[in-house]
Amino acid sequence: MNYRGHDTFAFFNASFVPTENLRLFAEFSFNQTDEGIDGLAMDPSTLVGVPPGGLFDYHLPDYLGALSHLDIRQIMGKYGFEYSLPSGWFLNGSLRHNDYDDGAPYLFDSTGSYVSVVAGLGYKF
Repeated sequence: MNYRGHDTFAFFNASFVPTENLRLFAEFSFNQTDEGIDGLAMDPSTLVGVPPGGLFDYHLPDYLGALSHLDIRQIMGKYGFEYSLPSGWFLNGSLRHNDYDDGAPYLFDSTGSYVSVVAGLGYKF
């Protein structure tokens, strides 16, 4: 079994209260990884404590090592506000952006971006 690696993760959160009733916020995260595994091999005859009755199949396909490399870059941002109204009511809203790049897809390529907008009305007891 071989292994490579590389991980990076960073995040930033900020909150700003310009008035007593208004809170603005921003959240940002960045994730990047390379990882990998090569030559994975298991011989069931060398394993100690194999459950009786063949409960686990330790025979892994020969091509598994070629499929196991992972290469991902993901950037996410969320920006929003919360505004307090009289009598415990509040308004909130946010915009979220997610950019995902799968440089070495395994089962399927999930590369893409999306943007979502959320708005709400709530009450604090």
